[in-house]
Amino acid sequence: AEGAEKSESAPGAGGDPLLQKIVVLDAGAFISGSNIASRFGAGYKYVTIKEVIDEIKDERSKRMLDTFPFQIHITEVSKDAMSFVGQFAKLTGDLYFLSHTDLKVLALSYQMEASVLGTEHLRMRPLKTITGQDDSQGPTGTNQAEGQSLAAKLGGV
Repeated sequence: AEGAEKSESAPGAGGDPLLQKIVVLDAGAFISGSNIASRFGAGYKYVTIKEVIDEIKDERSKRMLDTFPFQIHITEVSKDAMSFVGQFAKLTGDLYFLSHTDLKVLALSYQMEASVLGTEHLRMRPLKTITGQDDSQGPTGTNQAEGQSLAAKLGGV
């Protein structure tokens, strides 16, 4: 997309990392037609992953992406962030409901938060976890093999 540009810089580069304001974009921001740019403005760094850009297929959403008034940094998600989010989602039972792209967007959010403000203020484990699940089925009958396949992609979650 025209408005998307890969960035290799760290989120806090070029300024005080505590003042860095970051918006993590999902495809829904463009597909829904919401005006994210006017809501947050120029004082923010806009980041996403390649898979989100790839999800934008309809003409209206592509036009919104192409005319986005600020640079969008395409960012790689670390294995550590993916592993953390995958483990967390597994404990809450959400792993079976989230796509790989959803998990990567969540991992990017975690990664940005950790790089700017650290993780001391974040929960490392959910308040409630899913227990007592049948070994062959996910929380709503999702085939456990699908979840295990996704977990393997996340680094052995």
